[in-house]
Amino acid sequence: MSSSHYTHGSSEAEQQRLTALNRRLNERCIDAAQLAAGERVVDFGAGLGQYSWLCADTHKHDYDPWEIMES
Repeated sequence: MSSSHYTHGSSEAEQQRLTALNRRLNERCIDAAQLAAGERVVDFGAGLGQYSWLCADTHKHDYDPWEIMES
């Protein structure tokens, strides 16, 4: 069985750095996507779901958080 190794480690500081980097990139992608109320986004589980939550937050009143978590 092979094991994976992340070069930069998995410390709390590294997780915070990655989250900040992810947020900056995701916010730019959300702006470019120009999501409209009622549109849906599919998350295929390739990460922590931060992009999907940001998409949902674009129209906060248009989603049910339980629907996102159960999908």
